[in-house]
Amino acid sequence: HFTIRSLLNGRTLKQPEVASPLEGTVWIQHGKVGLASYHFSRTRCFINYQHNVIPDSWRLDDGSRPPKEKEFENWSYDPATRTFEGVISWDP
Repeated sequence: HFTIRSLLNGRTLKQPEVASPLEGTVWIQHGKVGLASYHFSRTRCFINYQHNVIPDSWRLDDGSRPPKEKEFENWSYDPATRTFEGVISWDP
């Protein structure tokens, strides 16, 4: 279950009839920012893992918790097709 909310006013957004920019959006799960929420700005795109929000059982292979923010690498967004592409590297 995913919810899309506006950063400007916090309202839940519906599927837009026309393509809208990804910039300035946050994609959240179960109404919680930080529960592996996806954040998109002009200069940064990342997944947010707030340690006070994610389950304690969410661990990496080495037993550590995920970083509070994990940035996408080599990301791009095509507004014509509304396609985001990016890489999350978990290599140490």
